[in-house]
Amino acid sequence: TLFIDSQKKVTAETETTKKKDEADRRATDQAVVVDDTDLIRKDIDSIAPIAAEYLKTATDKMQEARSSLSSTDEPKKRVENAQ
Repeated sequence: TLFIDSQKKVTAETETTKKKDEADRRATDQAVVVDDTDLIRKDIDSIAPIAAEYLKTATDKMQEARSSLSSTDEPKKRVENAQ
């Protein structure tokens, strides 16, 4: 689905991140994926609660990655913590 492809793209770009501004951009990209995934989760919650729970778990992990990318650490450390 779209959010899976978006997450794969952010993950691939994060792996090559070396500069502070790139890490900041990846954090913003990750936030967009989190928001999109959460919207889908809300849409399917009543018709597919188990799938919605999986999406909730995924968004929690995405938020952790986003938090790591938003930290004040050096970009290399941010990327390591986000993976």
